[in-house]
Amino acid sequence: MRPLAVSTLLVTLTWLALIDARTACAKTPSPKAATPTWEWILDQSHDESGKNTVYVSPDAVKIVCSQGYQVVAKAPDWQVCVFRPEEKIEWRGPMDLFNGVILRNPFAVPTINRRAIAPLSTVQYQGLKCTRYCPPNESHPIILGADDIAVSKKGAELLCRYFYLHSIPRVPVYRLIMARATSRIGDEKQWLDATVMRDLRDGERVALKTQSARKVPFNANDFEYPQNFKRITNINTVSYSSDRRDQLGTMVDEIGFTTKNLKPNQKKERP
Repeated sequence: MRPLAVSTLLVTLTWLALIDARTACAKTPSPKAATPTWEWILDQSHDESGKNTVYVSPDAVKIVCSQGYQVVAKAPDWQVCVFRPEEKIEWRGPMDLFNGVILRNPFAVPTINRRAIAPLSTVQYQGLKCTRYCPPNESHPIILGADDIAVSKKGAELLCRYFYLHSIPRVPVYRLIMARATSRIGDEKQWLDATVMRDLRDGERVALKTQSARKVPFNANDFEYPQNFKRITNINTVSYSSDRRDQLGTMVDEIGFTTKNLKPNQKKERP
């Protein structure tokens, strides 16, 4: 056989081998993510939302609030679902449009404090190994994140958004704040006196605490999205009970538009 023919044959065989290898790789199914073995259930108290039962797995989080609503989100897209089982209604949206404040305040915006805070030390809290953080401009460490509870970055972000604290890469289990009350300063807005929604509490207080944390076998049903619920575009319609929705409407009628008949530069007379 001539040298040119041998060379051509070798090139052809090489290409056939590469094609077979690619075909075999294409037919091989990609491995599925391993099902978690464990999940954690935490009983927590929050000064704004009250009592919460929090379910945490590496790729899913659910919050059951004593006020009647629940929050769930999970991989891969981490779409947040807030739902009220009693009324079979739900709100869904990306995590960027969610935080705990908008569940309670219809005038709030869904922000999160992403300012970096450095871990200071390791402590024990409620049987959990925790990392202690101190936010900037505060005098002592006041946030604890659980090291023992495996959670993804997005899962930790959801909980930080819900409890409205600095973004940390762990499950928040304790929050102590030093509040400084703000006084009523300035004139009323043309359509809303914002000070009616302002927190006037002052001094040191525990904003988040954990009563118990237990590790249990993983149950996928704990992290399922609700099925066949009515989709609502206003998140407060879901987070508020029907009684609170009526109260909110009354509040807006009575104080939200108290200055609507004033001229642009006219101040409201005070008694």
